[in-house]
Amino acid sequence: MTTINSFGTSKTRDYTGVRVKDVLSKCGVNVQNLGAGATLTLTSDDGYTQSYSREIILSDKTLLAWKEDAQTLAALRMCPGGETDTNMYVKGVVSITLN
Repeated sequence: MTTINSFGTSKTRDYTGVRVKDVLSKCGVNVQNLGAGATLTLTSDDGYTQSYSREIILSDKTLLAWKEDAQTLAALRMCPGGETDTNMYVKGVVSITLN
């Protein structure tokens, strides 16, 4: 995935993880029946929160990653498919809420 930070610098990273929609399915959520207004809110270990639309939730490219460029991360990271804004990535995920 390619990201662009607030200074306009872009980086391409390779993430390893599990698709968010697969995690939700394993938790008993019927992802195919999510309403158009469904949102997923993730909270990090420092209290940062970010919400994601149904489109991002269902993307095959949206991952909960445990590796970045073959290096194991200290904690899970939300990597939203198709998003280049680094503010959309949540490091140190501690909770996930589906609304």
